[in-house]
Amino acid sequence: MATEQPILVAEDSDDYILLLQYAWKKARTTIPLIHARDGSEAITFLKQARSGSGTQQMPKLVLTDIRMPRVSGFEVLEFLQREADFQQIVAIAWSSFTESEDMSRAYRAGARCYLPKPSTDAGWTALVQRILNYYHLGIAIAQAPNMENGQTRRPGNT
Repeated sequence: MATEQPILVAEDSDDYILLLQYAWKKARTTIPLIHARDGSEAITFLKQARSGSGTQQMPKLVLTDIRMPRVSGFEVLEFLQREADFQQIVAIAWSSFTESEDMSRAYRAGARCYLPKPSTDAGWTALVQRILNYYHLGIAIAQAPNMENGQTRRPGNT
Protein backbone atom coordinates (compact mmCIF):
# COMPACT_ATOMS: atom_id res chain seq x y z
CA MET A 1 0.00 0.00 0.00
CA ALA A 2 1.38 3.41 -0.96
CA THR A 3 2.14 5.85 1.81
CA GLU A 4 -0.20 8.84 1.87
CA GLN A 5 1.36 12.16 1.00
CA PRO A 6 2.13 14.13 4.15
CA ILE A 7 0.86 17.47 5.33
CA LEU A 8 3.58 20.00 6.01
CA VAL A 9 2.78 22.20 9.02
CA ALA A 10 4.82 25.40 9.39
CA GLU A 11 4.32 26.53 12.97
CA ASP A 12 6.67 28.17 15.46
CA SER A 13 4.60 27.44 18.59
CA ASP A 14 5.27 24.09 20.26
CA ASP A 15 1.94 24.41 22.08
CA TYR A 16 -0.06 24.67 18.86
CA ILE A 17 1.84 21.74 17.35
CA LEU A 18 1.09 19.59 20.40
CA LEU A 19 -2.60 20.53 20.26
CA LEU A 20 -2.77 19.79 16.54
CA GLN A 21 -0.99 16.45 16.97
CA TYR A 22 -3.38 15.50 19.78
CA ALA A 23 -6.45 16.35 17.67
CA TRP A 24 -4.88 14.55 14.70
CA LYS A 25 -4.39 11.41 16.78
CA LYS A 26 -8.00 11.59 18.03
CA ALA A 27 -9.18 11.72 14.40
CA ARG A 28 -7.39 8.39 13.78
CA THR A 29 -6.00 9.49 10.45
CA THR A 30 -2.94 7.86 8.94
CA ILE A 31 -1.92 10.96 7.00
CA PRO A 32 1.50 11.99 8.33
CA LEU A 33 2.14 15.48 9.67
CA ILE A 34 5.60 16.95 9.06
CA HIS A 35 6.55 19.87 11.31
CA ALA A 36 8.63 22.82 10.15
CA ARG A 37 9.44 25.28 12.95
CA ASP A 38 9.23 28.32 10.68
CA GLY A 39 8.84 29.34 7.07
CA SER A 40 12.52 28.85 6.32
CA GLU A 41 12.38 25.20 7.40
CA ALA A 42 9.19 24.72 5.38
CA ILE A 43 10.76 26.11 2.19
CA THR A 44 13.91 24.02 2.74
CA PHE A 45 11.77 20.91 3.18
CA LEU A 46 9.85 21.66 -0.04
CA LYS A 47 13.03 22.25 -2.04
CA GLN A 48 14.53 18.97 -0.78
CA ALA A 49 11.33 17.08 -1.60
CA ARG A 50 11.39 18.55 -5.10
CA SER A 51 15.04 17.64 -5.71
CA GLY A 52 14.64 14.12 -4.38
CA SER A 53 17.51 14.63 -1.94
CA GLY A 54 16.80 12.92 1.33
CA THR A 55 13.68 11.00 2.19
CA GLN A 56 11.18 13.87 2.07
CA GLN A 57 7.96 13.09 0.23
CA MET A 58 6.23 16.01 -1.49
CA PRO A 59 3.35 17.17 0.72
CA LYS A 60 -0.16 17.29 -0.65
CA LEU A 61 -1.09 20.17 1.63
CA VAL A 62 0.78 22.93 3.48
CA LEU A 63 -0.72 24.44 6.61
CA THR A 64 1.22 27.55 7.55
CA ASP A 65 1.03 29.96 10.42
CA ILE A 66 1.30 33.45 9.00
CA ARG A 67 3.26 35.15 11.75
CA MET A 68 6.57 33.38 12.29
CA PRO A 69 10.14 34.56 12.80
CA ARG A 70 12.73 34.49 9.99
CA VAL A 71 10.39 33.61 7.11
CA SER A 72 6.67 34.28 7.55
CA GLY A 73 3.77 32.18 6.38
CA PHE A 74 2.99 34.87 3.82
CA GLU A 75 6.40 34.22 2.29
CA VAL A 76 5.75 30.46 2.29
CA LEU A 77 2.46 31.03 0.45
CA GLU A 78 4.14 33.32 -2.08
CA PHE A 79 6.88 30.71 -2.63
CA LEU A 80 4.29 28.00 -3.31
CA GLN A 81 2.45 30.23 -5.74
CA ARG A 82 5.61 31.36 -7.54
CA GLU A 83 7.20 27.93 -8.03
CA ALA A 84 5.49 25.83 -10.72
CA ASP A 85 6.47 22.54 -9.03
CA PHE A 86 4.41 23.45 -5.96
CA GLN A 87 1.28 24.92 -7.45
CA GLN A 88 -0.70 21.69 -7.04
CA ILE A 89 -0.11 21.74 -3.28
CA VAL A 90 -3.13 22.93 -1.33
CA ALA A 91 -2.02 25.93 0.73
CA ILE A 92 -3.88 26.85 3.91
CA ALA A 93 -3.09 29.76 6.20
CA TRP A 94 -3.89 29.54 9.89
CA SER A 95 -3.45 32.02 12.67
CA SER A 96 -4.58 33.03 16.11
CA PHE A 97 -5.16 36.48 14.59
CA THR A 98 -8.33 37.17 12.61
CA GLU A 99 -7.54 40.62 11.31
CA SER A 100 -9.03 41.24 7.88
CA GLU A 101 -5.73 42.59 6.48
CA ASP A 102 -3.94 39.35 7.41
CA MET A 103 -6.70 37.32 5.77
CA SER A 104 -6.64 39.41 2.60
CA ARG A 105 -2.86 39.23 2.40
CA ALA A 106 -2.94 35.44 2.85
CA TYR A 107 -5.47 35.05 0.02
CA ARG A 108 -3.44 37.35 -2.23
CA ALA A 109 -0.36 35.22 -1.46
CA GLY A 110 -2.18 32.06 -2.61
CA ALA A 111 -3.96 30.57 0.41
CA ARG A 112 -7.01 28.48 -0.46
CA CYS A 113 -8.51 29.33 2.92
CA TYR A 114 -7.68 31.02 6.21
CA LEU A 115 -8.40 29.06 9.36
CA PRO A 116 -8.42 30.51 12.87
CA LYS A 117 -6.54 28.54 15.51
CA PRO A 118 -9.09 26.97 17.83
CA SER A 119 -9.39 27.52 21.55
CA THR A 120 -11.61 24.54 22.47
CA ASP A 121 -11.44 20.78 22.07
CA ALA A 122 -14.46 20.89 19.75
CA GLY A 123 -12.73 23.60 17.74
CA TRP A 124 -9.64 21.42 17.27
CA THR A 125 -11.82 18.51 16.16
CA ALA A 126 -13.55 20.75 13.62
CA LEU A 127 -10.21 22.15 12.42
CA VAL A 128 -8.81 18.67 11.77
CA GLN A 129 -11.97 17.74 9.86
CA ARG A 130 -11.66 20.84 7.66
CA ILE A 131 -7.98 20.13 6.97
CA LEU A 132 -8.83 16.53 6.05
CA ASN A 133 -11.61 17.73 3.74
CA TYR A 134 -9.16 20.01 1.93
CA TYR A 135 -6.60 17.21 1.81
CA HIS A 136 -9.00 14.75 0.22
CA LEU A 137 -10.26 17.31 -2.31
CA GLY A 138 -6.62 17.98 -3.16
CA ILE A 139 -5.91 19.25 -6.64
CA ALA A 140 -9.49 20.40 -7.18
CA ILE A 141 -9.01 22.84 -4.30
CA ALA A 142 -5.55 23.92 -5.49
CA GLN A 143 -7.02 24.89 -8.85
CA ALA A 144 -10.20 26.48 -7.52
CA PRO A 145 -10.52 30.24 -7.19
CA ASN A 146 -9.68 31.38 -3.70
CA MET A 147 -12.35 33.15 -1.70
CA GLU A 148 -10.57 36.50 -1.68
CA ASN A 149 -9.99 37.45 -5.29
CA GLY A 150 -11.07 34.65 -7.61
CA GLN A 151 -7.54 34.03 -8.90
CA THR A 152 -6.55 30.46 -9.55
CA ARG A 153 -3.14 28.97 -8.76
CA ARG A 154 -2.15 26.90 -11.77
CA PRO A 155 1.21 26.19 -13.35
CA GLY A 156 2.44 29.36 -14.99
CA ASN A 157 -0.25 31.52 -13.37
CA THR A 158 1.53 34.08 -11.20
